[in-house]
Amino acid sequence: MPKPERRRPGLRTKLLLAIATTAATVLLAELGARVLIPAGRLLSPTAIDTFLARAEVEQSMIRPDAELGHAPVLEGSWYDAFGLLHTFPLRNGIAKQTGHTRWLFLGDSVTRRASLVAPLQAFAACDGLAAEILNAG
Repeated sequence: MPKPERRRPGLRTKLLLAIATTAATVLLAELGARVLIPAGRLLSPTAIDTFLARAEVEQSMIRPDAELGHAPVLEGSWYDAFGLLHTFPLRNGIAKQTGHTRWLFLGDSVTRRASLVAPLQAFAACDGLAAEILNAG
């Protein structure tokens, strides 16, 4: 006796099954994310406020520049007329002190934070080098 022929599912059935599977997958992913990741962990209102405050600080510090990409805001709250940081301690004016070596550091935010400049300044002080260190990071 021949086997009865099995009926194949139609296109409509296949589409409904695909939609149901996709919906179930999205719902499970959403549920997993809500259970495993605490509320506000990814992007909380506090984080948004922090990003906004940081953007305002950066806007007072640098400006767009067609040639360089960005440049310091001269004579602003962060940089003097020559692009040197106001907050850096060894800023002795424009006139170079006699017998001193002047080191000028140019760079990005790493230079501005004095990650390299401060240890070199301490090294110069320990070695008794007469150096003026200018930070234009």
